Amino acid sequence: MKHLCKTLVLLLLTVLVGLSGLTAYAHDVPDESKKGSITVDFEYDNKAVTGGRLVLYQIAKTKQTDGNYSFENLPEFASFGSDMADLTSAELAQRLADFADSHNILPIGTQDNKTGSVTFPELPHGLYLVVQVEAAPGYEAMQPFLVTVPMFENGRYVYDINAHGKTALQKTKAPPADTVPAGGLPQTGQLNWPIPVLALAGCVLVLIGLACRRKNDNDK
Repeated sequence: MKHLCKTLVLLLLTVLVGLSGLTAYAHDVPDESKKGSITVDFEYDNKAVTGGRLVLYQIAKTKQTDGNYSFENLPEFASFGSDMADLTSAELAQRLADFADSHNILPIGTQDNKTGSVTFPELPHGLYLVVQVEAAPGYEAMQPFLVTVPMFENGRYVYDINAHGKTALQKTKAPPADTVPAGGLPQTGQLNWPIPVLALAGCVLVLIGLACRRKNDNDK
């Protein structure tokens, strides 16, 4: 009887462990029925910045193979051909933006920044590229960046992504002001000293002319 009880306890523990494993695995699988979103906030010195325009490209969709999830490039980006292992790479995002531009690939969304925050809603699971095609007045255009939907954070999947950390704004550098050297502009190719000399010579010529005329009148 005691042996039977031990056997039943071990069997129960085995079942409980198995169920807990299945539950954990289920939580690790994203819900394919849920749509996601990407929100981009524009701030400088903790103040909202308005203006400019963003476009969104979907680079890849998710696929499941034997319980493993991965990305599969969409046909538009199938010939991109570069290694996409590091999705945080700014260089990779820029190359994808250049590829989309050179191949005339249309974005799936375009948003004007009217309030300091832009949201692309109702996104299927996949890999996305955010590009600022028009900068806010007085600011540099932000660098392109990649975002996955959903994103796995703190042990769970997040479907509504805020890309605040990827959008540090930089003000445009003012062109150098034209400076005038001390003492005014240089007088290139201009001579002022002959003016009084020429005036004096003119007066002398007038006097000589008058003298000659008076002499001629006397001779008559």
